Amino acid sequence: MVHKTVGWIALLLIAMAPIYGLAWMVLSLAGKISQADHLFLIILVFWAGYAYLRWVKPPVDHLFQRRAYSRSKVLKQLGEDMCNLQATSDVANQLLTAIANALYPERISIFLKWESSDDEATNPPKTGVAWRKFEYYRGKVTTGKALVPFADPAIQRLVEIGSAVEVSQIGSDEQFEGVRKEAEAYFNERHIQVCLVLLRKESLIGMIHLEEKRTLQPYSRGDLEFLEELRVSAMVGLSNALLFEKVDLQRQALATSQEQLRLLGERLAQVKEEESARIARELHDELGQLLTSLKIDASLLERRLEQDANANPESVERAGTIAEVADRSIGTVQRITKELRPSMLDGIGLVPTIEWMVSEFVKRTPIEVAFDGHIQSPDLDRSLATAVYRIIQESLTNVARHAKATKVSIALSEKQRVICAVIADNGVGITEHQLRHHDSIGILGMTERARPFGGIVTVKGNPGKGTTVALNIPIQTQR
Repeated sequence: MVHKTVGWIALLLIAMAPIYGLAWMVLSLAGKISQADHLFLIILVFWAGYAYLRWVKPPVDHLFQRRAYSRSKVLKQLGEDMCNLQATSDVANQLLTAIANALYPERISIFLKWESSDDEATNPPKTGVAWRKFEYYRGKVTTGKALVPFADPAIQRLVEIGSAVEVSQIGSDEQFEGVRKEAEAYFNERHIQVCLVLLRKESLIGMIHLEEKRTLQPYSRGDLEFLEELRVSAMVGLSNALLFEKVDLQRQALATSQEQLRLLGERLAQVKEEESARIARELHDELGQLLTSLKIDASLLERRLEQDANANPESVERAGTIAEVADRSIGTVQRITKELRPSMLDGIGLVPTIEWMVSEFVKRTPIEVAFDGHIQSPDLDRSLATAVYRIIQESLTNVARHAKATKVSIALSEKQRVICAVIADNGVGITEHQLRHHDSIGILGMTERARPFGGIVTVKGNPGKGTTVALNIPIQTQR
């Protein structure tokens, strides 16, 4: 690489020497040449060389078809670049650069479909559809939207032809028979000299319009062949980019669906708590009062019968039984009310409330429960405390229903502002199939209760050795 650079510099100096000598002779005739004049001559010569290479040589080379050899390099580089692009905008920019460097058109317009309009080519609408537009004009690239009139017969015929079409072909090519006027109007209104359609499975996904060249020369057969070869690379890049954009759209749709499910889970948990609170109030206010009245009446009836010498002893016993059943029913209603609406969370806190829940669980089941709870933050948000309570409650319910366990251990702690709970049993152990099964509503409910707070619930089963439920909820994300 170094020796090539040195060689090019040497060739440039040799080429510029005659120009420098001629300028020196002109200045010497005007008088003595100073060092500043020599410096000016050198700068002038190099500037003239740069201007020639930048603005004069390319059109001249193209005029004499001396740049044809470089088109293979352009196509090779374009093919390599197209395999690595993931956005249609990048594909369009690469195509604009390649065409501008090889053909020197005054203006290039590339129209690409939006990925959300896949059925436009197969079911074209009667009116035009807005596509992305990328335009190259005098070295600058602009982007925007443009209307593609699918119903135009000219576009339909271009799609049928499927190859690059130069404006002079329209008047003589038999393929434009029947739509010659429409095609000429389409080209003339947009100042198009060459039109290249981009097809995928015979469906139109893009169009390239080229205006006249800066050299004012017509497009040759070699130019059209170059565009045909360029289309192969363009389709590779567009196919990849459209696939990536489609995946990105699906990813965005999935993220939106997940967010909607999260909000739905939050709302369902809120509605469930509100409904539980309503039922608890109904039980306490209505059924609780009725049972209390029944107990009082039964107790009064039992006393009067005991005081009545003629009373039947069996009636006295029945009245006492009614009072006893009413008393037990009141206790059951109170227990259910507390389970439905753990108001104890507001009064005595999370750990004592869970201790009460564990004691009630032990009374109703033959399962031994060991609870160890330590929370340093006494002012937990009510909704966060309720979520932790419900998750542990659901875990115990699952143990009682499915685990066939004899022992359960519950460890509740706070570490670095994160509440950690581990519920482990010695039951049969949940399987992976059961975890993924659509009937695992309890596990899904625990996950959804933890999600709004940034919490995570993990469930692991060891066949024959039990199941472990682990909960981690950061306190700083409480709402």
